[in-house]
Amino acid sequence: LPNRIAYHQELAERLREIPGVESVSYSHMGPVLSYEFTEPTLVPSSQTPPVQAVFEAVGPGFFHLAGMRLLAGREFDWRDHETAQPVAIISESLSRRLFASTSPIDRRIDFGNRKGLEIVGVVNSASLWMPQSREPMAVYLALMQIPTYNSSSIDIRTTGDPGTVLPAARRVLESFGRHFVLRAETLDQR
Repeated sequence: LPNRIAYHQELAERLREIPGVESVSYSHMGPVLSYEFTEPTLVPSSQTPPVQAVFEAVGPGFFHLAGMRLLAGREFDWRDHETAQPVAIISESLSRRLFASTSPIDRRIDFGNRKGLEIVGVVNSASLWMPQSREPMAVYLALMQIPTYNSSSIDIRTTGDPGTVLPAARRVLESFGRHFVLRAETLDQR
């Protein structure tokens, strides 16, 4: 659905224009949860046994927003949509486990029932989920490739007090027709 991409892209651009907003992206579950979802993850035709990896579906620019480092490859972008080749970004810890010291870029993994995901990036291992998870093995999916994930969070990084950005962000959202529930919380509150 191309208008889904256009909607999210235009909304992010409009939110980015608000004074005090540094970056905008999307995530399916949002950071800091009390649980982790995992799926068996493996390299097709490899002898390495499957490993359980946590996952999140995120939008373009998410890793920059979250303060994570891209170690190889690229972040997701707006070309990673439903009809494009299914892609994934993996954590450094998962890359080490599945590919040892070889580059995983352009290699493929099976993640749960999603087969043949092309790896386009590697990010540092960081827990977006349970704070006690130190270096979780993680698979990140491109949110715009999953049309059933319509309950995503808008993630906004601000340069100052997030509360000062909220009224303008609400106005932008409302101007788009209220496709999002207007419930906001800071990372500290969460």
